[in-house]
Amino acid sequence: SQSLQQLQDLAAKNPDSIEIRQELARARLTRAGLVEVAKIPQETIELFEGAASEFMKLASEFPEQTDYPFQQALALINLGNYLKDLNQETKSEKPWEEGRALLTKLVAKYPDTPGFSLELSRNLNEWAIHLVSNKKPEDAEKEFEKARELQTALVAKFPDVEEYRLELIKTLGNQGMWALSRNLTAKAETSFSKALEIILAAKKTSKALIIAQVLPTVSLANIMQTSARAPDAEKYLKSLIAIRRTLLASNPKGEKETEELAQSIDQLAIFLAQKNRAPEAFILFNESPIIARGRNSNFCNKTERDS
Repeated sequence: SQSLQQLQDLAAKNPDSIEIRQELARARLTRAGLVEVAKIPQETIELFEGAASEFMKLASEFPEQTDYPFQQALALINLGNYLKDLNQETKSEKPWEEGRALLTKLVAKYPDTPGFSLELSRNLNEWAIHLVSNKKPEDAEKEFEKARELQTALVAKFPDVEEYRLELIKTLGNQGMWALSRNLTAKAETSFSKALEIILAAKKTSKALIIAQVLPTVSLANIMQTSARAPDAEKYLKSLIAIRRTLLASNPKGEKETEELAQSIDQLAIFLAQKNRAPEAFILFNESPIIARGRNSNFCNKTERDS
């Protein structure tokens, strides 16, 4: 707070100093993040607004500098996100729209700058979720699709950048969930299948990409079961168990990972039992408690060490 005040004083004394004004605007954004965590709503709002205002002034004075409108857009979008978190969704729409308009212009003018496309696609995705919650599904579908197109282009151009791939997977997952909520099963299946395709196309795997497989795999298993496509349902249920085993192997004492693996094994066992494949189901039913006991054993060992 003292540093911010000092920058404000310096900016007042040196109104022509671009460097000081830049630092002041960035300091407001940083401070806004801090007071947001500290739950000081009015100050957070004022800081986001102040940062957006300063970057807007800089952008108008130096139109060749792309970072100023970009930072202005981020400040406005952060303000919108914060207002939404305060359940002030009506107020959140204006800064969101203003920020998105700035990003849209930047993407149109500088299509080869991936950071602009990435931030616009993220905002479109969040905006679509907002529209879904406000019962505007048709509008939401259009925004999801805009985000997907931007992210698809980014992944095609930068296939080794995992961040772009993860954002595309997230959007495809959202599209799939949107389609399920509208009983558009075929469209949901296409989105979830495409998400898995994007994950498996990565040259290198990572824990984040493994975790990203869970939603589309679970969703496809459910779709196959409800549409009576047993072989495909079994394939995805087994794939889910393999994913869960990998995640547990990366964190052998993880209670969450252990519980989720046990649940997935139970789910496949029930599926097989319903298909009159009792011997296979019995083996799985026996494995699930063993995994759970392993979790409890880890917990007991930790308790003994702590005591």
